[in-house]
Amino acid sequence: MSHQGREVRRALSERLSEVIAEFTASLPEHDIAEELNRLGGDLRVRTASPDELPGAHWLPGEVTPAVLEVEIDNLARFERIWRGVLAESRLCVRVPPGEARTPGILRLHGPRTRGANTRGTLTLKVRRARHESGELLLEVERPGLATRLRGEELRRMLGAASHENTVVTMPESPPQLSSLPHRYDVDLSSQPFASVLRTHLDDPSPGYLQVVQPRGVTTFLLAERAVWEVWQAPHPESIALSTLLLRGGQLDTEQLARATARATSKSCSLEQALLELKLLSARHLALTRRARILYVLDPGGARWQRGQARFYALETSPALDSSTRVELGTHLFGRTLKAFLALPEQELRSRISQPGAGPFILREQPGLGRRQLAASPQITPVVQALLDGPCRTTRLLELDLPESTVAAALLTLHHFDLLHALAPPHRQAASGDEAFEDPGLDALRRLDARIESDDHFAFLDLHWSAYSALIQRAYLSLREQILTPEFSADLLPLKERILARLDLAHAELANPQRRADYRDTLIDACTRETSLATFRSELQSAQHQGHLTRALDLAQRILELAPDCASTRALACTLRAAQVQQRTPIAHHRKD
Repeated sequence: MSHQGREVRRALSERLSEVIAEFTASLPEHDIAEELNRLGGDLRVRTASPDELPGAHWLPGEVTPAVLEVEIDNLARFERIWRGVLAESRLCVRVPPGEARTPGILRLHGPRTRGANTRGTLTLKVRRARHESGELLLEVERPGLATRLRGEELRRMLGAASHENTVVTMPESPPQLSSLPHRYDVDLSSQPFASVLRTHLDDPSPGYLQVVQPRGVTTFLLAERAVWEVWQAPHPESIALSTLLLRGGQLDTEQLARATARATSKSCSLEQALLELKLLSARHLALTRRARILYVLDPGGARWQRGQARFYALETSPALDSSTRVELGTHLFGRTLKAFLALPEQELRSRISQPGAGPFILREQPGLGRRQLAASPQITPVVQALLDGPCRTTRLLELDLPESTVAAALLTLHHFDLLHALAPPHRQAASGDEAFEDPGLDALRRLDARIESDDHFAFLDLHWSAYSALIQRAYLSLREQILTPEFSADLLPLKERILARLDLAHAELANPQRRADYRDTLIDACTRETSLATFRSELQSAQHQGHLTRALDLAQRILELAPDCASTRALACTLRAAQVQQRTPIAHHRKD
């Protein structure tokens, strides 16, 4: 973070601390934390100018709950709205004219398809709404799988709306490439076809990828990290346009015969004949061509295990039809995820440790961002958790997903180098072994690696919210690990230095007042308040689940950070008494 960024953060922390102190007397602290989190989400959503916000109107009639309708006429506006809904469950629209009402249902309407009475509609349930200076900020329920799929369908409809009556006609065969210089020449028996395609995620330049095999030649048109068209010679019947239309039920035999006769009589392509006879719209024709690309583009197929792959770069990109676009990132990621999910569950569990212990964050790459990963909705909770902040494997396994799905998601993300392992800050490490690659290091070497750290909590292997009992226990345990073994003479000076460092950390942290002053030099007020809100939420959850030990630990951490909280102090006494009662055996006496 730059110096200016640190100054801004410090100023915001001070202002937020003043606001929190002002309202703490009248509002519960967890309510204040929720409002601050909601404010952060509002600021992220409201990035468009008022003129760019979509208009809205109320559904006529006395409808309960009130229905707010939003007309979306272009893809860019829908992308902005849909991104806010998926990421923050929020969106912002202009205040609708008429009586001020609180909406309960939100409907997003796409454009009407020419010649049809229906249009794409997306329905979302509104949880909260707030009016602010001509804007209506809406918080909606997080869309489920079915809603996300309808959203993607509406996205495709908007992308094709401006090309309803036109189609980019591609030549029936690619140009002659044998006389052109090629950028690379790869033997597929030594390099997998999937890795060849993956190189074009880093290089978006347009060109033709030609695969020469004994059975024929396959040519792909690549540009902008996507595949736009495919040709095969000799042309197989399996990817013929007529075969795909019949197999998909979009045409019957009689309609196809009419189109074929017209194409022959007018010496035009079958595609043009279908459009002229209005047997098929340009959008459905483009989607059929896209299905043909997906059918051929199978990096895991046995037919791609041999042959020569050559890439011929183009100086300028040819005319492209956006409806036929097959993104390489989405396709390769989905294929790899499917392959991992097909593995036996026992093998997935054994391989889940390959990426490491973490913590991990999601590192997006060109062609493999959150939009491409959203095409695999079964792992959306894992992706969202990694986007929210650093996560360990153990935390991801607590998600409401099968363990095999989490393992497959981690292995796939690791395969594409999307998992970035963070070296855990010492003050946040839960175990000394997590900061090192070799968990077999003895206690002396682990402490030697941390001896230069100026963080006393980190040296004792504790979180900065640790209280007196934890500090004393960690100090005694580490001293025992150092004093018990017999070390060689060359390690005695190191042993003495570590013992001196242990005594220094214990002297600073054993006294509650000195510990509090030292913590203030490490942690800013905003981080403290956020951690307090997290601890209180986890404390309530532990109470409901009956985990007394966990609940008591959280209560003591809250008291360590907020010693004046009387309700938490009383709860800690109650939990401690319940824990003692639970451990004390009850003697049953029987009268003679």
